[in-house]
Amino acid sequence: MTVQEVAEYLRIHAMTVHRLLNTGKLPGFRTGAKGNWRIPRQAIIELGNGSLRKPIE
Repeated sequence: MTVQEVAEYLRIHAMTVHRLLNTGKLPGFRTGAKGNWRIPRQAIIELGNGSLRKPIE
């Protein structure tokens, strides 16, 4: 999922998604020349369940 898709799904601002990614609270990876973020759907499910409590390395 893209940052915008995650923001819409969770009903939060895109900058909040970026903050979660940059602090490691939400796992994701960068793709392409521009380095756009992609977030696995499972990570969104775990975030909603409260399973993601510590930064992922």
